[in-house]
Amino acid sequence: MCATVAVSWVAIWTDRPTTLIYALVSVSAGARVAAGFGADAYLALLALAGAAWFAAFAMFLFIYGPMLLAPRAAPGAG
Repeated sequence: MCATVAVSWVAIWTDRPTTLIYALVSVSAGARVAAGFGADAYLALLALAGAAWFAAFAMFLFIYGPMLLAPRAAPGAG
């Protein structure tokens, strides 16, 4: 995400949605690891991991997609 922001010459900052993306990816990874240890909740944890990953990726596309698709700003602008 920092590369997206740096390439687009937007000031680097961390807002609540970006923090939520990081949290969702962490939840996804934790659930995937935990699924390997819990046979009883295996499918539920995999579903949680998939849902958290999907939500994080969808948020990433929504927030950073326009920055990636917009023309690059001139250095020093903004």
